[in-house]
Amino acid sequence: MADAVLMIDCWIQEVVDRGKDGTLLHLDMNSCYYDAHINVKDGFSETSFKVILGTEWPIMETLNSQVWWHEIRNGMSTDSVNNCEGISDSILDWPAYARVFLRSDWYQPSLNVAYGPEMEARWTEAFDECPLGFLLANIVKGMICAHTESICFNAHCTVIDHVLANVSPHVIGSSKWPVYSMLVHLRKVLRRHRYKLDFIPGELENVIPIHERSLGDDVAVSMSFADVMAALWQLKPDTHIVPMTMVYGRGFNRYLLRYLERAKVVGIGHFFVFTLDEEAYEICRKHPIGLCVRGTPSILNKFTLPLVLLHAGIDVLWMDFDVFMFQDPVEAVLEQNEGFDVMTASSFAADCVCSGVVYLRATTEVREWWLAILSWVYRTPYEHDQKTISAFLGAGERVAWPR
Repeated sequence: MADAVLMIDCWIQEVVDRGKDGTLLHLDMNSCYYDAHINVKDGFSETSFKVILGTEWPIMETLNSQVWWHEIRNGMSTDSVNNCEGISDSILDWPAYARVFLRSDWYQPSLNVAYGPEMEARWTEAFDECPLGFLLANIVKGMICAHTESICFNAHCTVIDHVLANVSPHVIGSSKWPVYSMLVHLRKVLRRHRYKLDFIPGELENVIPIHERSLGDDVAVSMSFADVMAALWQLKPDTHIVPMTMVYGRGFNRYLLRYLERAKVVGIGHFFVFTLDEEAYEICRKHPIGLCVRGTPSILNKFTLPLVLLHAGIDVLWMDFDVFMFQDPVEAVLEQNEGFDVMTASSFAADCVCSGVVYLRATTEVREWWLAILSWVYRTPYEHDQKTISAFLGAGERVAWPR
């Protein structure tokens, strides 16, 4: 991030303020911009866009700067090579493709080209002929992959990483291809979570077993972990399974008391609730069966709280907050269990896993498996939690496994 800011500052000093020719600045080893832009490219070679996708650092937002468009000398209007203009016998009309992204309805027309016969049949030639145009097509495809069959996301992300690591930022930023603005858009629409956990990593890895801890220990604990420790004292000694959910936001919080009351009516004595804002926490505390754990909004919490309870040796029945209980779900699941360590609901509409209801037995294998899922979801901020659980169960969904 610091390198990106320094690089843009160098560009402003040397091109905007002093009037140097920006088209050759990346070749001038004596320029401030030269060293800074090398550092930025090196950073992209070491850090995949998949990581940048989930970070809080506004790297792409910073690079998506209008300073690259300073006058004509920075090459924006004259760089026919990178703008892919005037190519004889080209694979497709690249300038027309670039103009697609100026339209308010760019989405479908850009898909038509990205998945068109020319790009599909001659993709290696397309990359050689117009690297930035080919990159835009891969950005569009990557967006589709992340929303549907994410197994193909890696291939398109590889193209993104390659271009960012090898093409000078001013060439990208001053071209007619809106690469940086599209990557900013990708971050907005694909990021399902941030790199933030309410539990300390050691708590999730069970470095010090939860039963060996106390609230008076010198070892620091997270607020969420302290709430779990306090809640465990409220369980009966023979408790071996607990139901849980998570909730936040005024639109959902208003149903929390009735949700817990329904759980009590069907026979549940204690219900763990990961309350992801202050309002949810205060509402949860008003109901006698609520075991309230404070946290912040993140889909990662669907994996973290169950993992901590599994480490405590307690089986878990996870239920999304939109699950309605007609009868005691704990008893219903145990009656159908037949010795399985993991059970999930299935979809009514299709033959696929529905992770709205998940049963996990507190065995060593399940704990390690669930930790592996959490680690995977954390490292792939574009991945859907249900698709990931299905993939780890081998139940039909596919994800892009790490290399």
